Amino acid sequence: VAGEETSPLQRMAVVGDSANGIGSPLDIRRWLYVNTELSVHVHRAPAGEWVGVRASAVIGPSGLGTATGLLFDERGHVGRTTQG
Repeated sequence: VAGEETSPLQRMAVVGDSANGIGSPLDIRRWLYVNTELSVHVHRAPAGEWVGVRASAVIGPSGLGTATGLLFDERGHVGRTTQG
């Protein structure tokens, strides 16, 4: 929203949503897919401006897959994201 400041939780959701592209074992220039589900779980409120994700994905033989990511802020691990 124009003029509104982004909260730490909103920034974390954006980074969490990118885990499927970051952790993909497929070349994203050749393979595109729709992320149909996103879950973000946090065990404390995120703090600060910086958010990081350590992402990975698994793709099954039928082409279905799951992406997961560990979420971090300036103080350390803060949550997890999953996408199916």
